[in-house]
Amino acid sequence: MGLGHSGLRLSGILLTGVAAAGLVVACNTHPAEFARSTGAIEVLVTTTLDASPKLDILWMIDNSGSMCQEQKGLRDNFESFIEILGEIDLDFHIGVTTTHMLTREEYLFEPVALPGHLQSTPQPIPGYDPSCYYAVNADGTLDHSSLEPVLDAIRTAVSCTRNPASHSALLNPNINELRCALDDARWGCAPADIKPRSDFFPRPADYRDIPKFLESSKFRDAAGRLDIARLQGDFACISMVGTLGYGIEKGLGAIVRAVNVDLTGGPDGDPATHPNAGFLRPDARTGIIIVTDENDCTHDGGVNERTSCGVAECTFRENDPNSPLVPIETLKKNLLENLASSKGLSTVSPNDVLVASIHGDDQRYKEARPAECEAGWNIPISCASTKGVAYSGHRYGAFVSSFPQYFPKSTDTNGNPEGLICGDFGPALQEIANLFKVEGGGCVNNIYRCEEAGSYCPPFPHSGDEGTCTAYPNGGGRYCNSGVQVRLRSSDDDSVQRLTDTGFCEPGSINTVEFKGGCVVSTSQYRWDGCPGGGAGLKLVWTDDQFQNILSGLEIQIRYAQLPVEAL
Repeated sequence: MGLGHSGLRLSGILLTGVAAAGLVVACNTHPAEFARSTGAIEVLVTTTLDASPKLDILWMIDNSGSMCQEQKGLRDNFESFIEILGEIDLDFHIGVTTTHMLTREEYLFEPVALPGHLQSTPQPIPGYDPSCYYAVNADGTLDHSSLEPVLDAIRTAVSCTRNPASHSALLNPNINELRCALDDARWGCAPADIKPRSDFFPRPADYRDIPKFLESSKFRDAAGRLDIARLQGDFACISMVGTLGYGIEKGLGAIVRAVNVDLTGGPDGDPATHPNAGFLRPDARTGIIIVTDENDCTHDGGVNERTSCGVAECTFRENDPNSPLVPIETLKKNLLENLASSKGLSTVSPNDVLVASIHGDDQRYKEARPAECEAGWNIPISCASTKGVAYSGHRYGAFVSSFPQYFPKSTDTNGNPEGLICGDFGPALQEIANLFKVEGGGCVNNIYRCEEAGSYCPPFPHSGDEGTCTAYPNGGGRYCNSGVQVRLRSSDDDSVQRLTDTGFCEPGSINTVEFKGGCVVSTSQYRWDGCPGGGAGLKLVWTDDQFQNILSGLEIQIRYAQLPVEAL
């Protein structure tokens, strides 16, 4: 039984930078000294026995005009994502924000989305992209005989109402009237035959009250099992963010704003005054999932969004010597600072943020800005499929890969994270869930690497046993098994006796100067298994079946040496 199945909680990570020095080894070498002697980073993962691992998952879903098929693909495949997370006792929050970063006064057409706000009210009314009305053939052409995309949106919207049965008439609309409401010019509709699009959807007041974020605890039965169907239904509603959002997408800016203390109110934020209050928890990690078919255009105000180039203006301005687009490193820094402020912490480590993106392959525009945009331009298409056309999402790829733990690891021809927006979302969502499952399941990753069997590793702390270069159980390279240490800490006044009574501590390691109130756990009391999902990670498994009773009330720490982020 490992951390994920025992109810252990991943509650925090502490990173300490250390300077490189000559290799120093001794019989009492411990991971901190290992780190100091090799220029590595010391990582401390703290767990307890009394709670589930916690993860707050923020979805950033593009709500611009061309995203209807992608949003449907997300709804249709969400089950494969959440079933994997349901395999572990993960305590999660799920919230959704969008690429839309304008206020009501600045943009009248989007009725629900607000900059960085968590959105839980469905917005099914389509915009003005015909691919949101008509089915798309395999060759990318429109099938004008099929209104399946909008009919699917109507069905989903009705399922989100308080009383779906009372909206049965919406499920069987007059097709001619619907065509006229959506595309009157094509069908030659008389003005008297054109009804408002909103007539074909539930009224906003008819939707059931769905919280700003979904909490796993609200979807579990008495036995702790997730109600997958109910969770999938609610996610379908909050992820239906629509396609009326502003066409200049600022997804990275929206992510940064969503966790700003102005919206969260800090660790004790009041939902009455702070719309995103309660979503972030101080002792939870943060997961971010991006779904978009175009590049990020978060800028510092230096892009004139009203030029004749329209939504292409950001693409052209990225090539300027002094581009007004906010650098990726700045966005990452702002995100970590906002997370820390909202959680009431001094800092948040990049290791505490897991980032994934489904975007377009890197097909960035490399030419000069057209002198006259009215004459047209040629921005390379990243991919095209039955989901429509997508463009380069290289800024999103650069953002996710700036974190130690991210998806996708596979790369495109330019060496950047592969764009998956035109493919089947099922496999991608399963891989993202496995990434989150590994971290939620009490796994540690990227322990100090060694090259091959027989490579030198320092001795184990306290015991002095020789360290060995060991292969990860699921593949992904090798690590020094002496560079990772399991420790116990007691908050009792009589900590020495409490720790002694467990029988888990290495002789001579209890209540030392280096670790007051704690001890180092004997390696005979545990083993390392591979993490769920494979890869270079270790999952702690106790060898004593009574470990929960024996260690109840104690804090468990995993302390290890890790190569600096830039070397991973």
